[in-house]
Amino acid sequence: RPEDSCSAAAAVSSSSSSWTHLAATRHDHSLSAASTTCSPAEATSSASPNATTESESDSTALMTINGSTDATTTITPNDDDDSSIWLWRGVIVLLCALWASNFAAAKLVMAEPAVDSTLYAVARFSTAFLALLPGSIGAIRQGLITWETAKGAAICGSWVAFGYLGQTLGLLTTTASRSCVICTLHCVFVAAVTEAMRVSAVKRLQQDVDSFDDDTNTSFNVMRLLPAAVAVLGVAIVELQGAGGAPTIGDALSFSQPIGFGFGYLQLEQLMKKSPQAGLVISAIKLLMVAFFSFVLFE
Repeated sequence: RPEDSCSAAAAVSSSSSSWTHLAATRHDHSLSAASTTCSPAEATSSASPNATTESESDSTALMTINGSTDATTTITPNDDDDSSIWLWRGVIVLLCALWASNFAAAKLVMAEPAVDSTLYAVARFSTAFLALLPGSIGAIRQGLITWETAKGAAICGSWVAFGYLGQTLGLLTTTASRSCVICTLHCVFVAAVTEAMRVSAVKRLQQDVDSFDDDTNTSFNVMRLLPAAVAVLGVAIVELQGAGGAPTIGDALSFSQPIGFGFGYLQLEQLMKKSPQAGLVISAIKLLMVAFFSFVLFE
C-alpha cells in the first residue's frame, strides 16, 4: 500500500511542483534550439510564389503554403541539443515519480496528531516559494516577466490552489489511492477541454473566412479522449485493488483536482508560449497563490 511506503517523500513532494515548470521550460528551449538552428547565410527566400530552390543537403526544410514555396531554411543538427532534450525528459519522469508519492506522503503527515491540513499546505507551499524567491527576484530585475504575464500566473496559481486544497481536505476522509485515481482524471478533462476549444476555433474561422475548407472536421472527436481514458483506467486498476468502502465527502472534494489542475495546465501552456523566459517567476507566483489561499482557509 502506498500509505505505508512513502513516509520519506513528504519533504520531497513539497518542492516537486516548483521544479516541474523549470524542467518543462528548459525542455521547450531545447526543442526550440534543436528545430530552428540556422545561420543567416544558410537561409534564403524565394523572390516569387512560384520560385523553387535546389539543395543537396538532406536537412533542407521547405515551407509550402497553398502549393507554393515561400522559404528554404537549412537546419544544422546539434548533438548537444539532443542530449539536453533527453536530460530534461528524464527530469520530468523523475518529477512524475515524486508527484505519485505526494498522495501517500500527505496522508501520512495529516494522520499525525494535531496536524491541521490547511496549515500543512501553508508550510509546504511557502517553503517551496521561498526556495524560488532569490532566483525570481533576479529574473524580475532583468525584466524577464511583464505585468500581464504576472497576472496570468496569479490566475493559473489560483486554479492550482483550488486543486491542491481540495486534495488536502479530501485526504482527511478518503484514501491516498482513491485521491490519486480521481486526480488522474485531469488527463481526460484537459483532453476534452482542448478538443472543445479546437472545435470552437474552427467554427469561428469558418464564419470569418469565406474560402475556409469545408472538409475540415468541426465535430467533437471523442476518439481524441481515448488515450487519456485508457491511462486513467490503468491507474485505477493498479491503485484500487481491494479498495472497498462507500464513497465519502473526501471523494467529492478530490474532484477539485482534475478541474483545478486541468485549467492550470491550460493557462500555463498559454503563459509559456508568450513568455518562455519567465518560467521561474511564474512557478514562484503559482506557489505563492497556493500558500496564500491555504493561509486564508486556515484563518
